[in-house]
Amino acid sequence: MTLSRELNTVELSRGRYRPQIAKQGHDTSSSSPAKKGRRPGASGARAQIAAAARRQFGERGYARTTIRSIATEARVDPALVIHYFGSKQRLLGEVVDLGFKAESIVASIVDGPVEERGSRLAHFVVDLLHDPGYGAAFTALLEAASREPQAAALWRERIRHDIFLPLARQLEMDHAELRAALAASQTFGLVITHHVLAMDALTALTDDDLAAHIAPTLQRYLAEPL
Repeated sequence: MTLSRELNTVELSRGRYRPQIAKQGHDTSSSSPAKKGRRPGASGARAQIAAAARRQFGERGYARTTIRSIATEARVDPALVIHYFGSKQRLLGEVVDLGFKAESIVASIVDGPVEERGSRLAHFVVDLLHDPGYGAAFTALLEAASREPQAAALWRERIRHDIFLPLARQLEMDHAELRAALAASQTFGLVITHHVLAMDALTALTDDDLAAHIAPTLQRYLAEPL
């Protein structure tokens, strides 16, 4: 018995997915066999999955993005997404970043005069508000953390490890980790109220005025007695 030549077949060879998609009107059993090179290679498939996930998390949000929708866009089997990333939460953690390197935010705080720490961090955060990629990433992360305890734990540990602890070590002050957490509460709160909720009283301010309003509170957390 022969199968229809127009069936789409997927060959599993040595743990790699190799889709062979029949094109309408073409005989796939031609005497000239189709190439059986990788499609794509391990690194290529992973990169395509990551690109699809990054776009969908940013445009659709966490809840409306699924493993299947990511796999469909990347043209791979959903099982391959799980193989590389484990879960949707871990995929989010790997492909969506906050738009800055952790060392850059730590450096923005500790480099320079101590009395200007709050102002430096305030301007760093205000500058991020104009980055559309940052806004989309932050919104996706916020949504994920509010819906999924595992996603919240993942990002809490990542932020603590990448930002809080390095900042605490650099501050060389009492209650250093608490200071870093308090500064984070102020900066993330600003992003939510300014970017996510778009409160008119905040969005109407100039960048310099907005930074000037939050800088004193940040300065207290980062350099003054608690």
